[in-house]
Amino acid sequence: MSEYNFVQELACVVKGRALTGYADEGIMWGKQNEDMEMNVGAQGEVLTNIHHNPIGFIDITLKSNSSSITFLNRIANSKQAVPIRAIRRGAITEEAGGTRAWCTKVPDTRRGRNAENVTYRFLVEDYEQR
Repeated sequence: MSEYNFVQELACVVKGRALTGYADEGIMWGKQNEDMEMNVGAQGEVLTNIHHNPIGFIDITLKSNSSSITFLNRIANSKQAVPIRAIRRGAITEEAGGTRAWCTKVPDTRRGRNAENVTYRFLVEDYEQR
């Protein structure tokens, strides 16, 4: 049985800065759309459409007291594309991201006794996953 050490294996770097204060949900990434679509016609012929859509997403979920929240809010408010890279190192190594990512979702702010985790969504123009 392998052991997964979330804190040591998972990282996200935005505009050259490693984020801190991840919530249990951590980081999620993937393609914005499917790479291909298949349709079957009335006579059984199959039509395959290949989409050349390089857009992907990276969702980053942080604890409400993360020191990275202020940094990500500044990125979102700047309305500029930034480089982003999500990395998992360990028994399995994964990496995803690109050089032009836009913060498209800034979480609502909720402070108090029941402050919730916050999630930022970045859409990546030149998304690649390895």
